[in-house]
Amino acid sequence: MADDLIERSAVTDGELVFIREFGVPKSLVYQALTEHDHIKKWKGPKNFHVTFSESELKVGGKYSYGMQPPEGSEFVLTGEYKEIDQPDKLVYTQSRLGAAPDGGPGPETEISITLKEHEGKTTMEFHHAGFPTTEFRDRAIHGWNQTFEKLENHLNSLL
Repeated sequence: MADDLIERSAVTDGELVFIREFGVPKSLVYQALTEHDHIKKWKGPKNFHVTFSESELKVGGKYSYGMQPPEGSEFVLTGEYKEIDQPDKLVYTQSRLGAAPDGGPGPETEISITLKEHEGKTTMEFHHAGFPTTEFRDRAIHGWNQTFEKLENHLNSLL
């Protein structure tokens, strides 16, 4: 990330907060966060790729996408949209299918993304809350940092 761009994070027991600035308009960041063609190009940590992405972008609508790590099996993340204020805010739940000991979905967390634009740049405030353990939370820190690097690279490729 360029030196003049914002990159901050905060960690509490059950929550992560990331603040990132992207050198593109808010509308483009929102599209990258919500449109399948964009999601397939950036979602997931380094060397992961999205195998599918589907959603019904409305409050109460469901979404899911598959991610393939470089080694190992594909996994599916799914959730429900709780709040949509295009292009300013998205709030949704997330859980990993098959992650529970009984084969059901793993713990449900909540993600809240707020976008603010100033002079053609967009600040993204990203909250991820509801982690059941610090180990679960700590794995997410690494994954989100890599994912945001991919998002930034994708957004820059659109300029």
